[in-house]
Amino acid sequence: KAFSAMLKANQNIINKVCRLYTKDRTDHKDFFQEISYQLWRAYPSFENKSKASTWIYSVALKTGATIYRKRGRDVVDIHDALPDMPAEPNDDGIDDETLALIRRQVPIDQSILLLMLDGYTNQDMAPIIGLSQEATAMRVLRLKRNNKDFFQE
Repeated sequence: KAFSAMLKANQNIINKVCRLYTKDRTDHKDFFQEISYQLWRAYPSFENKSKASTWIYSVALKTGATIYRKRGRDVVDIHDALPDMPAEPNDDGIDDETLALIRRQVPIDQSILLLMLDGYTNQDMAPIIGLSQEATAMRVLRLKRNNKDFFQE
């Protein structure tokens, strides 16, 4: 029950990651299901040392990137034992223009932009994406400099 509640409370995070890596509803549902499965598998190791949303972002971004890299090799499995969670591609608060900007970035910067949109600090983002705080801060600075119009809005 705790896992289902946590998943439901944070499903928009999963939807954002899915939307980043997919272009149609079928792929979105497959990605959502696979990320949910990976969260279920990793749940016993979740120790509440970070916010649930931070942990979910970490697992979702890593899973999404892995699936995306292996695309075309029978990657996505559907796991029937998971709770039935809606996977709504447009229920994530990201408009199409912002999504287009994110998709134009290299994968690590895509992750950073998603996290920035949700208000994560460099300190919060670093462990999620696997970089030092300094490297994360440098990437954030570069993203802001290269996308001034977006960040001035």
